[in-house]
Amino acid sequence: MDSQTLRALGFSEWHRFASGVESLAPESKGVYAFRSSALAELRKGASDIMYIGRAMSDLRGPYHNIRHALREYLHPGRGQRTKLRVGHRAEEQEWEVSWMFAEHPDGAECELLRRFYREHNQLPQENRNWPPGCLP
Repeated sequence: MDSQTLRALGFSEWHRFASGVESLAPESKGVYAFRSSALAELRKGASDIMYIGRAMSDLRGPYHNIRHALREYLHPGRGQRTKLRVGHRAEEQEWEVSWMFAEHPDGAECELLRRFYREHNQLPQENRNWPPGCLP
């Protein structure tokens, strides 16, 4: 699985992850992904996808949407270790981000991670754990 696969599945155009990108993102729930310009060598094959995440309005209030999630990567709180790590690497390494609306973001994220795992025998580099309720 790579960024071309995600585009074929309905993800938006890719945008450089930097201040202002959040204003391009929709205020809707869905899934998003970060990609690198360089392929990462994986256990099986290679991919430019570095991280896959979800934004679920239903669980965290009406303001937690894709736009809000990306803003959190740009300005994470101290307790948001994943957002600190991924946001820092994304800015430092000039990653790009893309997103897709999903009625059920938790299921969409889980299916994308399962597909990635089936193809590469591991999660994307920055997805350190399976989300709650989602296993291979």
